[in-house]
Amino acid sequence: MRRSLSFIAAGLGLAVVLTGCGGSKTTPAAPSGSPAAPATSAAASEPSGAAGWVDQYCGSLVGIAALQQTPQPSAANPGDFEGAKKEIDAYYTKFEAAFADSIDKLGKLPAAPVAAGDKAKTDLLAALTPADAGLKSTIAKLDATPASAASLQTAGTDFQNIGSALDKLSDPLAEVKAAPELAPSVTTAPNCKKLPPA
Repeated sequence: MRRSLSFIAAGLGLAVVLTGCGGSKTTPAAPSGSPAAPATSAAASEPSGAAGWVDQYCGSLVGIAALQQTPQPSAANPGDFEGAKKEIDAYYTKFEAAFADSIDKLGKLPAAPVAAGDKAKTDLLAALTPADAGLKSTIAKLDATPASAASLQTAGTDFQNIGSALDKLSDPLAEVKAAPELAPSVTTAPNCKKLPPA
């Protein structure tokens, strides 16, 4: 499934592994008719306890998963370095915006009902935060450098290195799916259904 174009192959690392919780035809859990959960801070802040937490967790990944649909920079005019620079800059900026949005949403996610959820969140933030910083640095360096074959190659290499680092993160839903208290919601939560099917 991994795309092979040199500028994006590794950069899609995280998006490509978001394949574990989409495609289900199961009706999303409907908490509206259920009695209120015991008064804990997590339950009070989530509409359905574990289901609500999982839905928000998956929601933090939707923007990254959507990067798979982002058109690749074209190579229609190989000698047009300035045009290529603009395309690549815009492309990388979309990745950075998606990563930043995910980090922001994860930061606002309340404590999980079980420790496995908190660990999944921590591990994902540990992967995304340096990746986002790397993308910001790559974009700034690209913007500040005159367009040339060498500068574009450097930007591409930097992007691939960021993707390679993300490859070290296994399925970001693995820890959630391994927790009995959270796993059922992975196939029913609305935001999880927005992620690509396997």
